[in-house]
Amino acid sequence: TTEIYTLSLHDALPISLLCEARQLALQRMRAQRLGPLVPLWQQLDGDSINVRLYVGNLPHNTTEQQLTNCLREAMPRLPEQLDICFRKNGSATLTLSGDDALALATQLVASAVRIDDHSVVLEPLRFRADKDATSQLCAAPLPTLSDDADRLELNLIDSPGHLDFSAEVTSALRLTDGGLVVVDCVEGMAPQTNSVLRQALREHVRVVLFLNKVDRAISQQQLSETELVERLQRVIAQVSTAVASHQAALSFAAGTVAFGSALEGWAISIDSVLALYKKRGADTEKLLRQLSKESTANKTFARAVLTPLYQLRNAASSGDHEKTASILEKCGVPLKGRALANWREAIDNNDTKTLLRMAMRQLYPCADAVIGMVTRHLPSPLEQQRIRAPLLYVPNDPTDDQSSGDDADDETPSTEEEKAVVDAKDDVLGQHDDLVLRGIRACAIDAPTMFFASKSVQLSGRAHALGRLFSGTLQTGQELYVYDDGCAKPRKAKVLSIVRQQTRGVTRVERAVAGDVVGVCGLNLNLGTATSLKSAAPIVSMRALVSDVVGVALRLGKGAKGNAQRTLLDALNELTAADPSLRVVHGDGDDALVLRACGELQLEVCLSRIRSKLAPTKVVASPPQVALKEIGRAHV
Repeated sequence: TTEIYTLSLHDALPISLLCEARQLALQRMRAQRLGPLVPLWQQLDGDSINVRLYVGNLPHNTTEQQLTNCLREAMPRLPEQLDICFRKNGSATLTLSGDDALALATQLVASAVRIDDHSVVLEPLRFRADKDATSQLCAAPLPTLSDDADRLELNLIDSPGHLDFSAEVTSALRLTDGGLVVVDCVEGMAPQTNSVLRQALREHVRVVLFLNKVDRAISQQQLSETELVERLQRVIAQVSTAVASHQAALSFAAGTVAFGSALEGWAISIDSVLALYKKRGADTEKLLRQLSKESTANKTFARAVLTPLYQLRNAASSGDHEKTASILEKCGVPLKGRALANWREAIDNNDTKTLLRMAMRQLYPCADAVIGMVTRHLPSPLEQQRIRAPLLYVPNDPTDDQSSGDDADDETPSTEEEKAVVDAKDDVLGQHDDLVLRGIRACAIDAPTMFFASKSVQLSGRAHALGRLFSGTLQTGQELYVYDDGCAKPRKAKVLSIVRQQTRGVTRVERAVAGDVVGVCGLNLNLGTATSLKSAAPIVSMRALVSDVVGVALRLGKGAKGNAQRTLLDALNELTAADPSLRVVHGDGDDALVLRACGELQLEVCLSRIRSKLAPTKVVASPPQVALKEIGRAHV
């Protein structure tokens, strides 16, 4: 008999305590000798644990129905509806949910599943090197689709959503003015999403919502138009409740909500719907009023938005390519050029999935809907820094003389002349602080340089401080005063180079202006502030959401070379510089180092990077352990 441990996430509990409870539950699971379930990717969704299994060695052109039948033959207790996601390399991912998910997964891994003459591989889904980019923050400018292209530039900062990588989310929020929240419309808003939203609101980051995986709700769950409306409205209400204290409620009619499928590459927003109806000569103002009115919103949404969507999907899924092409032509988006050639090729191959995706992308392009929503409803630095400035910058206390460094006079002024000098110096400090605050508030180019670095990243083989320029300009060769996080006195540093991350590689620039997100080499800064004004105070440090509660002891294996220990230390220093939530401490023994992180998944990612850097030298890691401290109090 397998005992199932469930954990409920409550907003009243601190995140560190939840992480600790999760680790203790996993340790008790190991005591039950669950074997292969120890390294599983486990998510805490509400009151149950989701278990994901890797399914490999599938025959060519294996259908979902074939795989479902074979799995059910091996394990009759499996649910009627299985969550199976096929991959391009001929493998799949099986997700089991519910109270008995762990028990079912244990028995399924041990069973023999065969399709024709092939033995299907079933194993726990581990971290894979090709997914490394999803576990760290990445910033890159996007090409704009706006007509005013000369004045509009988008910086996309992608951050992971898993609880173990909350430090990456914290770093991203300080650099941004707006956020695109992606929520699974099938599963609803996860507890971690709620935590990230609260953190975004503390940073005064305005958000818009994208409801993803609508294709699953239609194809797998077979939701009708009315049922899909209710599902979308329920998820929108969850997110709106979370942000209600800081911004207006999110709604499709207001343009702050879009929905679609990232996998199939389509999305629908209010602008895309109105544009389609405008091409057909409909009264778009009347349609918008009906969508905005509470009594007619749901009915109008189902009729005007979902009915054409269902008609197109049904025609494309059934293989009726003539009807599909006719619908696209009536909507004013006929297939032309290269798209038409790819369409005909898919028809010749009888590839209904490709036909469906091409039809949906042709009618509802994902890039147009998402970037249009972002550019219209998320603020620019000029707008949002007026609100965020008091949060970002707190002027120095005029009674504290921090401007003179080693030349500071610690003695109390005795004569009237000395008091006048001190008062004049305090006035100058106040003017400087006021100048800095005004510059940040206006996002001014001619103000003192205020650059905040949220982490250190490796770009082109060199360490760069990734951050945002809140005011002033940055130039190659410029000397700045650098405040490391937690340090009261600045040090001098010189800007060696400035780079901007692109979707592929980096681009070197000679100058950056207020509002830019860039990487700066030469500051030797992981987290902190760089300024051109010595008397300026540092930008307020970020507030961490989680703490390091689990760790592993690292040792080099047999046969390690003499410089392997130095290489291991360099790899650990590089990791801690890139992620402030990581910490390295000395363990038992002279050569033992303990890497502490927020969770097992984060540790697994870090160990993969360390072993990749030290290969072929073997790095031995102990089982993850939670550090618990007992505190006693004496009563007299």
